[in-house]
Amino acid sequence: MQSSSFRTYIYLFAGFLAASCFFGCKSDEEANLDGFWKVMSVELPNKTSIAVDSQFYGFERKYVFSLTRLVSANDAAISYGYVDYPEKGKVHIEMDKNHVGGDFATKSKWKNTEATFTIKTLSGNQLILEKGDTLFILKRH
Repeated sequence: MQSSSFRTYIYLFAGFLAASCFFGCKSDEEANLDGFWKVMSVELPNKTSIAVDSQFYGFERKYVFSLTRLVSANDAAISYGYVDYPEKGKVHIEMDKNHVGGDFATKSKWKNTEATFTIKTLSGNQLILEKGDTLFILKRH
């Protein structure tokens, strides 16, 4: 009788552990995106590459996104938004309109405050995001 009760607790514990992982674990993509990335360049549809050395993307805790632009040696503009993963290989970012500057769309090369990217490459320290015909090449910072 005691053995049956012990097995029941083991099964309950295993079920709890599996449910915790199912609801709490991040996908590999989400986990690998976490952290800060320096935008190295933006490749436009006409294959023109624009070197960028003053923008950083931050993916934090699965839901929060930040875009930091170095304005000068002693100043930075930080914009915040929210991240969603609508399907495998995609990341959707919607900036909080209360936390972006008036020139955000121009400076970020996004055209507005919302963007859905296809993840072209995500390796240890390289990230390539595609938005339409534009590529954003990033390096883990």
